[in-house]
Amino acid sequence: MEFETNFAYICPDCLRIYGCKLNVFRFSGGQAHKFICRSKDCLADCASIKKTAPDQYNIEVLCPFCDEKHSKRATFSGIWQRPQSTVRCPNAAADIFFYGQDRDAINGLVNRTTEVFERSFSNGYTGVPGSDPMISEILMNLERLMSDHQISCVCGSENISFELRGSSILLICRKCGSCKELRISKENLMRLINASGIVLGH
Repeated sequence: MEFETNFAYICPDCLRIYGCKLNVFRFSGGQAHKFICRSKDCLADCASIKKTAPDQYNIEVLCPFCDEKHSKRATFSGIWQRPQSTVRCPNAAADIFFYGQDRDAINGLVNRTTEVFERSFSNGYTGVPGSDPMISEILMNLERLMSDHQISCVCGSENISFELRGSSILLICRKCGSCKELRISKENLMRLINASGIVLGH
């Protein structure tokens, strides 16, 4: 009997949702299987599963809500025989990684998490729900510039990620590592609203 199950995961950087179906032999080599963002503009690590014993797996997921790494131990039957199961963010009280035999049930759980995003975030905000709404406004404008290809790095890359660090947002080039710090303030929000572009490294 060949064991297969459905997986679904969320990219912690661009927030795209992906699904796949894998069989048990994908996890038999001793190396962790990585789930990555499929967008060529992102390619972020999203989650991994490693077989640690004949009947044990370790699941690690990079959280799109709080930017922390959440872990869960699962048994063979828990992954390959149950209808549905999830890894949950305790901070946001939302499911962030999904797996199980019942594809419709998995899709339903994904839709519930999508509703949490819609209630809690504005265009890509990846902090904990309930934070300062100015952060969402700033990130909304950063996402607008990103979608218009108006954020880039001096190295030529447009593969830029955002990270919330205290009272600032860091813009980081995934290619060369260049950073630009943007303090969360009304003044910087107004600058972003009127900005035609941002170049990291200047």
